[in-house]
Amino acid sequence: MASPSGDQGVEPNTSVYEATHEESSMPDVPNLGRTCSDEDGTYMVLPLDAWAQLPKSEKGREYDPVDCTVCEDLAGNRPEQEIWRKRSISELDVGGEQGCKYCLLLSKGIRTCVPEFELTDALALKNRLAKIFPQEPPSRYGVSVFRGEDDDSWKDKVIPSSRIPSGDTPSFTAINRAKEWLQKCIEGHDGCGGGGENPAPSRLIDTKPDESQDVKLVELENFACRYVCLSHCGGNTKSIKTTKGTLQERKEIIPWGTLCPTFQDAITVVRRLGLRYLWIDSLCIIQDDDDDCMRESWKKPTTYSLAHLTIAATRSPNHEGGCFSKIKPQFQTHEVTVPSPDNDKPTLFFRQSIPHCAGWILTPEQAKEFPLLDCAWVHQEIMLSSRVLHFQNNELLWECVYSICECGGDESFMESYYPPSRAPRSGTAESSRTPVPELW
Repeated sequence: MASPSGDQGVEPNTSVYEATHEESSMPDVPNLGRTCSDEDGTYMVLPLDAWAQLPKSEKGREYDPVDCTVCEDLAGNRPEQEIWRKRSISELDVGGEQGCKYCLLLSKGIRTCVPEFELTDALALKNRLAKIFPQEPPSRYGVSVFRGEDDDSWKDKVIPSSRIPSGDTPSFTAINRAKEWLQKCIEGHDGCGGGGENPAPSRLIDTKPDESQDVKLVELENFACRYVCLSHCGGNTKSIKTTKGTLQERKEIIPWGTLCPTFQDAITVVRRLGLRYLWIDSLCIIQDDDDDCMRESWKKPTTYSLAHLTIAATRSPNHEGGCFSKIKPQFQTHEVTVPSPDNDKPTLFFRQSIPHCAGWILTPEQAKEFPLLDCAWVHQEIMLSSRVLHFQNNELLWECVYSICECGGDESFMESYYPPSRAPRSGTAESSRTPVPELW
């Protein structure tokens, strides 16, 4: 939605029939556009910039009638779609006062997400948006507006469908969604390497030795399985590791209580996904054995590239941060309904745009939000992995040759800020950043 800075209020016209005819033009309407008279005396309003961009053959095209020139009834058949995103809150308020149910719904929905003072203070709004968008904040409120996935009442409108995040990344709702992503990737993405068993690394953590919380280290030779890697950041904290002196002990048992939160969370995810083996560098490489470190470090690219999945503790700056999180209050989804004269009670969902990042860190705010991605070596691990499940602060994000998140993503946002960093596998020519709705 449009920023309040620099916008002028407009008086919306009602019962407007929009049929353009070049030969019979009327004076321009200030701050809105050009008016054109039709033979029956009705008229239309077309934004001047949209008028200038129309091909000559398009300027005589007829469009569906609309009642509100502020939001254009959110109609899909318009000269400039989604004009409502450029309107200020004052313009939407005027449209609502004039009886437009759509303007009223948008105005009410924005106010559930944006503090009232930010609706009039452009600097305060820009400062908040800077924490969400990695480049120059857009001239919008940073609010995602969408309909439910099964709501067909908006099918002739420009409102997209989207998802409501689980709100709790370790929940069964979230993990089941990750299972769906994994299964769809295995079955439908030729470029992601399939879902078969691959040769195992020298050592793995067996997450189900005796169905207890405790785990153990296993040494493997000529063994194939579906194993998971962990990509994590140690930061300035210490965690359990394997040394020459503890190797035998680790092969017998690794007590649950000795594991740091990030390792515990990764093990929990592996179990809930129905998998068994996990590779963590500090436990699977003997840390004080130079020969073992050298040999296993050389194998590391192969270890990640053959993994069935890589779990990324993207939200955590160290071992103590863990993988799991609950969605922050400001990014909660709000269901908004308004009454209307025809008693249809139009309903939409609103939320502040959730920060996204599956590429390079571009700002200090992103580095704080996604600390794992600020570590140089992590990009190699992610690039080598066939599939990555990111545990972020507010939701899960899936990355293979395609990307998708729990919220469904703001498509224009994702296309703008997700660099195409992945090369398709197995020689596929598919795009690495195909829009989400076409895939899922």
